[in-house]
Amino acid sequence: MTTEPVALLIEDDPAWRDIIQRKLGQYPCFVEVAENLGQVDIKFLMGKLSKYSLVILDLTLDTTLGIKAGLDILQNIVEHHTDVPVIIISGYENREELIEKLKPFSQVIVDRLFFKDSFELASFDRLLGNLLGVGKTGQRGEPNWQNLQAKLVYAFCFLKIDIKGHSRLLDSYNTIEASDTLDSFEEFVELKVDARHGQIWGWQGDGGLCAFIIGDSVNDAVSCANDILDNLPQFNADRTKNKIREEIRVRIAVHYGTARYRYEKGRIHSPAINFVAHLEAKKGKINSVCISNDVWKELPDRFRSKFEKDPENFESKEIFHYKSS
Repeated sequence: MTTEPVALLIEDDPAWRDIIQRKLGQYPCFVEVAENLGQVDIKFLMGKLSKYSLVILDLTLDTTLGIKAGLDILQNIVEHHTDVPVIIISGYENREELIEKLKPFSQVIVDRLFFKDSFELASFDRLLGNLLGVGKTGQRGEPNWQNLQAKLVYAFCFLKIDIKGHSRLLDSYNTIEASDTLDSFEEFVELKVDARHGQIWGWQGDGGLCAFIIGDSVNDAVSCANDILDNLPQFNADRTKNKIREEIRVRIAVHYGTARYRYEKGRIHSPAINFVAHLEAKKGKINSVCISNDVWKELPDRFRSKFEKDPENFESKEIFHYKSS
């Protein structure tokens, strides 16, 4: 029986607790929260510390004590010879001073220190993936397709693609030529998805659902969408692949969310999958990419600048469209 890892979040700021808890909720782990020093209770913590796979610590839990409160917690972790990894999140203004004070605790602090005024959610997400991903033997490591556990909830980036006018193409052209063209297009998409470490979870002839989880899944999914659009003219021009006298046109949507994993991909359902399907069908534009805010905020600046915000929210979410060239 697989035991899910347990993460301890020590954070007094409600807004930051919400941000971190929502991100932790996308991983197969339990989360315990301590909102102040009283809840931390050093003696209790040390007696139970071995059950945690990860501690996320805000150093300034007490405005009077400053970072001393967090440093005391770190000191107790070191003294009890635990190997639990610690992620530090801090709003402390003097970075140089803080880095110097943390040097004695390098054996427990993971290799990334996060400052609240320059917090990178994507980097934090990748670090959580490395620390909380569960392999076949229960060892921590980056999630991949081989070690996903059935019935556990994981964070995926979903890509939904639809061929515009699929039924009309089948009705308007020679059945064999149209079918061959659509089969070739499926193979074309599969190559692009495989190149970005994704999987096609379902293909219905007129398009399908793809999922990404390995590494920077959001960047991979959006890059895959761009790969498809960038190479679509070449596909259409190749008459060994496109055998009809009409260009294949597509709509693509990308959304980041969770799903409970099953080995039978057709049985995987979640609100995130429903949303990306609705987004593609209702807001997708021809030969373009539409993304949710959950995707946009995880992208590096070089990708964000390529999208423009839709003036209207969709199903209570902000959405963005790829800018027309």
